[in-house]
Amino acid sequence: MVRLRTVLVLMMGVFVGLVFSPVSVLFQFQELEVSARQLAPPCIVHPDLSSPPRPSNGSAPPLLSETNDVIHPPKFPHNPCKLSPDANITPSADPNVRYKYLASELSPRKLLYIGVISSAKYLPTRAVAIYKTWGKEIMPDMNFYSAPPEDGSLSYLPVITLPDINDTQYPPQKKVYRTLKYMADNFIDKYDFFIRSDDDVYYRMEKLMKLVEGINPAQDIYMGCPGFGKESDKDRLKLEKHEHYCMGGPGVIFSRSALRRLAPHLDACLETVVVSWNEDVEIGRCVSKMLQLQCTWAWETKLIFWTDYQKILPTPELYTSDAVKATISLHPIKDPLLMYRVHQYMQELRLHYLIQKASRVQAEIQSISSLLPPTMSRYHDHRWLWYDLGTNPSSRYEISIWEYFNSTRLFLNYEHMPAISLPPGLMAGSNTALEVLLDVMNSIDGKPQAFVPPYQLFDGYTITDHSSGVQYNLHVSVHREGDSEPIEYLANVFLPFQGAGMATYSEAATVLEQTVHVLLCVARTHDTTEFFHFYENTCLRSAATHTHLHVAIFGTNPKTEGAVVRLQQAYPKHSISLYPMGDTPFSYSHGYDHIAEKLSDDSLLLLFDLNFHFTKEFLAHCRMLVKKGAQAFFPVAFSFYKPELIEQYSQRPPKSAITSDTGFFIRYNYQIVALYRADYNLIGGFGTTRGNSNDDVRFIDKVLETNVYAMRAVEPYLRKNYKPRSCKGLEGNSYTVCMNSRADAIASKKILGALVAANNLMD
Repeated sequence: MVRLRTVLVLMMGVFVGLVFSPVSVLFQFQELEVSARQLAPPCIVHPDLSSPPRPSNGSAPPLLSETNDVIHPPKFPHNPCKLSPDANITPSADPNVRYKYLASELSPRKLLYIGVISSAKYLPTRAVAIYKTWGKEIMPDMNFYSAPPEDGSLSYLPVITLPDINDTQYPPQKKVYRTLKYMADNFIDKYDFFIRSDDDVYYRMEKLMKLVEGINPAQDIYMGCPGFGKESDKDRLKLEKHEHYCMGGPGVIFSRSALRRLAPHLDACLETVVVSWNEDVEIGRCVSKMLQLQCTWAWETKLIFWTDYQKILPTPELYTSDAVKATISLHPIKDPLLMYRVHQYMQELRLHYLIQKASRVQAEIQSISSLLPPTMSRYHDHRWLWYDLGTNPSSRYEISIWEYFNSTRLFLNYEHMPAISLPPGLMAGSNTALEVLLDVMNSIDGKPQAFVPPYQLFDGYTITDHSSGVQYNLHVSVHREGDSEPIEYLANVFLPFQGAGMATYSEAATVLEQTVHVLLCVARTHDTTEFFHFYENTCLRSAATHTHLHVAIFGTNPKTEGAVVRLQQAYPKHSISLYPMGDTPFSYSHGYDHIAEKLSDDSLLLLFDLNFHFTKEFLAHCRMLVKKGAQAFFPVAFSFYKPELIEQYSQRPPKSAITSDTGFFIRYNYQIVALYRADYNLIGGFGTTRGNSNDDVRFIDKVLETNVYAMRAVEPYLRKNYKPRSCKGLEGNSYTVCMNSRADAIASKKILGALVAANNLMD
């Protein structure tokens, strides 16, 4: 019974709704004719509307009357929304009355309409530029108010031609008034906000929409960049001290309520109120006189409705101007090519935000996926590579080598100058990269100027692709407003030759504390004394290095085994693991594969060699540059020449200095590589042979066949001490290659020349 009663009530409600929905309930909207000294608000139906004031004589206003199905409201000196039941009815026709229906008031409306004031002369240029740039983001809610286009090919432009308007008159006083009237008469029930725009302005539509979304269209809003007139024009404009207006150039926003109230007075204002030819001043005067409403006074409006008085838009300063990045509208842009250029830059700024947002979403997906078992996780490790330099070449011979720099020096892969003072061009480029990074960080953070200078650049890597631009990997610290200490970040910045830069970043704290698993293969004949000495000083005596040493021993090597045991006992808080490989023939691939099997996919591996040594800075670079599923790091180590010859024939630089006299960067060696264990397995391990021959070359070739980018960069903190190379037992071409390499590793050409001259070897 209860269920049946519920169904009957529901059916009755539906029936009543269907019957009464077509019924249009009229309510009138009285627009008052007022003098400049007195204005009464219109009757606006609103739930919190208070009772209107009564006339001074105490009498009640008359009721509305209905004659011949038409409501004839009289003129009231006050708000007539609340009427007395005993009032007299006085039928009266009024041309300013706008009849409104409840159905239209409750129907959904779009957010924004833009009316662009143009002329037939500029339709092929400025109007087309708008239509192809920011206009695409608001169509079809935009029209050009102009004479018809003379070129039939422009018929796609949404042009509205107003009658009795001189299309060439400037300033377009009458056209602007008629445009606002047309917008009110035809679109007032379809949109919440209206913009009167020129044809030489650029709008950032995404920011503009966010602005008007936060405003109540039922309030009277007259918004734009406030203008006060030049001091020399005060007499001509006849502005009172308290009066100002919205400048027409950057655009003027009217709320639906304000435009509806203003529309009945536009003709009268055009005929009686106009005292100057400045149409924006006169529209402002009309709004002030008729609606008692002033242009927004907020200081921020000068920033978001921006006029380029300094003429920076046609210059490269466009890409660095804080005003351009903060604004919503840019004016004037009279050159269509400049409109396209500005649009390209604004889309790049938008791309900054989307890339960083995508990176954060990707990180969140990855984080959540790690909490799920593999059978439930749908995560795929996509590569968010948005620059051309992130793709591998087809051959290792085509690999470009990144250059490393710190605050004072640049390290190059050149034999005659492996290190130089930081060039001014690189200093300027890195500063530009940091500015781009701050812009992106501030746009993502959502708070104006959340990250502010000063910033500190610790070090970084750079590479130039002559067809696209310059790429930077940076380690920086940046101040956030309100924080006492700076925050360290790892950033990836790309500066194209054309357009604005792009950047991604992440906090460095967690990345730089990640454990690096150092994998080492030792044969029975290898002397590990020097290696363990450097490893103890670099990694074990400092708790902050976060390393785990894995040693695979082929055969018996009592000296190495004893050194490992000693270090395990001396440094129990550090991780050192020993893997006896028995009588298995020595092989890097076998040793690395055996150790990698014991580690997780999230382990950061450093495949190392006994003949090299590193500093803690190199470990930080491995953490900084290696990206799971995206990038492996192949450092180019610095090899020192024979120390006796350096001391005898050079200008006696410190042995550890990197100069053309002390050593060179080893270009064709891929033995040392840092990558994640998951990528190591994806690539297929280090090699397929059971020996040393060309295992590293095969490995880099296999990397180039995957989606893992092989980053090759000079690394001054990875070094190799001089050791004489033996060529005994080799024959033919192998012997020749060995002897050439041995000669190259002894000394620089300058020192070899000095040696030849000193010993009269030319005779």
